[in-house]
Amino acid sequence: MPTTWITYKNRKILYVDYRGLKTMEKKEEFLNTAKQAGEMIRASKEKVLIFTDFRDCSISPEFMERMKTSFPTEKVEKHALIGVEGIKKLLLDSFKKATGNIPEVFETETEAKNFLVS
Repeated sequence: MPTTWITYKNRKILYVDYRGLKTMEKKEEFLNTAKQAGEMIRASKEKVLIFTDFRDCSISPEFMERMKTSFPTEKVEKHALIGVEGIKKLLLDSFKKATGNIPEVFETETEAKNFLVS
């Protein structure tokens, strides 16, 4: 499942996995992953720690526009990303400005998870 709850150092983290997805080739799977993550965040009774993996995937400006309007930023405690480079960095800057959600970008999964639980 591309979106699931994991436990790291006794903390609950929402893991959103876009690895290998290309919005042009697997648009429905990409959008379903985002929809599922939003539903899980909204269903949480408390603020959520989110770890999003964008390694080896491509995202479109259309996807980011949808995220700007549908991402429940008010329920996010911390948000860590990996696999953000090139055009994804530009799209992330646009997302930050539009939503006020300021995710941190990391090189490794361990760095991202440690940030979330710190």
